[in-house]
Amino acid sequence: MRDWWRFWERQAARGAPVSVVVYKNPHCPLCDDVLATLDRLGDEFPIALQVVDNEAAEAPEPFYLENAPVVAVAGKVRLWGRIEPGWLRREVQAAAQGRSESQGRERAT
Repeated sequence: MRDWWRFWERQAARGAPVSVVVYKNPHCPLCDDVLATLDRLGDEFPIALQVVDNEAAEAPEPFYLENAPVVAVAGKVRLWGRIEPGWLRREVQAAAQGRSESQGRERAT
């Protein structure tokens, strides 16, 4: 019972979850890499992950289809295409700390 309580104490100390949306295409190895990186980052940061399948969307935006994976962090598209794990970590960490780390690659959603 104590371990369960410690888990929730750690979760509460981590703060509010960072909203991350991944726009992906089917059969996309780059998309799979981003999702695996986010899975690992979830051990370090609270992440509220939403995955959007571009082909299943009613009216997918051409940008998302052509540049998958596209990652929106805290409501803004920050990364797309070939995404290095360090870039993704920096964006999630910045959002968790309440600041923006975008280095010019930003697109409004």
